[in-house]
Amino acid sequence: MHEFFEAGNMAIRPEHARWINTIWEVAKCTIILVVSVKIYRWFANRIFTQLTSKIHSNDRVSQFLTLKTILSHAIETVFFIVYIGNLLNLFGVDVRPLLATAGVLGVAIGFGAKRFVEDVITGIIILLEGQIRVGDYVEIQGMEGTVEKITLPLITLRSATNGSVYYIRCGYINSINNQTMNYSYACFEFDVAYKENVDHVAAVIKRAFEKLKQYSNLAHILLGEIEIFGLDEFRASSVCVKCRIKTQPKGQWIIKRAFNKIVKEEFDKENIEIPFNQLVVTNTNAKGNCMKKRYIALLTLFLLVLCSLLFYGCKKETIKFYRESAVSKALNGLQDGFASKNQIKKSSGVFIYKDTSYQNNNKGQGFGPGDINFDLPIRIK
Repeated sequence: MHEFFEAGNMAIRPEHARWINTIWEVAKCTIILVVSVKIYRWFANRIFTQLTSKIHSNDRVSQFLTLKTILSHAIETVFFIVYIGNLLNLFGVDVRPLLATAGVLGVAIGFGAKRFVEDVITGIIILLEGQIRVGDYVEIQGMEGTVEKITLPLITLRSATNGSVYYIRCGYINSINNQTMNYSYACFEFDVAYKENVDHVAAVIKRAFEKLKQYSNLAHILLGEIEIFGLDEFRASSVCVKCRIKTQPKGQWIIKRAFNKIVKEEFDKENIEIPFNQLVVTNTNAKGNCMKKRYIALLTLFLLVLCSLLFYGCKKETIKFYRESAVSKALNGLQDGFASKNQIKKSSGVFIYKDTSYQNNNKGQGFGPGDINFDLPIRIK
């Protein structure tokens, strides 16, 4: 390298020339990186297009798309690592010790990053077996959504209900429920009243399916005839008629909504009742409670009668007692000569004794001897 460059009348010092050369090398590396990535992407897309043009299965196309995405990320990562190594060389950093250190560090990390290795190995197995692909609707570990992205350690799902994004590590996956593999089923359970004829209901459902096939925007989604399984279950207030329709992958939901609408219209035309839940409560102790009430009523009546009889008997005994007392007093008065003329009157040979002393002494005090006038016939022998 010359100690200086001459450009016309302008001279460039050696230290400036080194910086210019470094910048130029960095620019060349960057241009090479960008061009390499562009060429790779063009080449990969061309190969992918040629492969998929000969495949008529949507599942295989999705599988190739998933593999293409993962390979693209891996190769572009290699390009970027080479680019960083060249930049370090340009700035005077020796890469060989770094590579040796990275090798030892990789071994140490390999022992400590067991879960990461498990994630990568499980991800490779999932991809090679084609268990899920980008665009599939799956349920993994209780989470449902559309597969947006697949990498070796992670699977990204987008929820269809609220748009949430789930990041699931491949090493934690025990089971995968892929609802859009090869084909799908739109399953139906129609509840009708017990009084309805099941054969008539099945005929109405069949007629509704014939109507569904007449829709041009839905006919291409159907992959076969409807399967009516008949009466499947007895429920609390209805009987269940089950059926299903085979559809294209991810076509079960639109078919289900459209078919439900048509079936509802046909049921309304045929006056087929779709019952709602009813709750009937039966009191098994009603008879026993009724008998208890009767016994209580009879016992109450018996006690009332008993009290009335006791009250009547007490009143009679009281009257008898005071009657006997009055007779005894009258006799004593006759014998001693103390009875007044007002107290003793003769009537047909019978002397009548009137006792008014009790009445005069017990006025206003309720039931008692003073409330009773005694006309006692006394015969004098």
